[in-house]
Amino acid sequence: MSDTEVKAVLARAGWAQTEVEAALALLRSGANTGAMFGAPQLLGGAAAMNPAFEVSSQQLSSLLGVDVQIDPTKIRGGFHYPSRRRDPVAFRDFMIKCAVGAAVVIVSIGVTIALGWFFLYFFEIGPYRP
Repeated sequence: MSDTEVKAVLARAGWAQTEVEAALALLRSGANTGAMFGAPQLLGGAAAMNPAFEVSSQQLSSLLGVDVQIDPTKIRGGFHYPSRRRDPVAFRDFMIKCAVGAAVVIVSIGVTIALGWFFLYFFEIGPYRP
């Protein structure tokens, strides 16, 4: 895999230019990176962009050059957004916000009506004509 291909793949993955240069330098140095499955194959394949791509502790340690421990019981595949449908605190907060909003609307309507009657009285218009 050529340097331009690696740069293109890493740029699509959102790497900064300095990180790309550091990765290329590490790749050129021939250090013990990617001993398990080869860093060029990882960078060139779709695995670099796939969020469901699973890497073992040994593979990650060989790529990064540091010891990494991954607990597979704490990792979920892909992205997970927790559901807030059954959260009673969120429901309570929603109901409070709805009640405050309704109170604001009712008070604003009352103030508008009161101001309207006040102006009718002040300017002696409508039912307040002499």
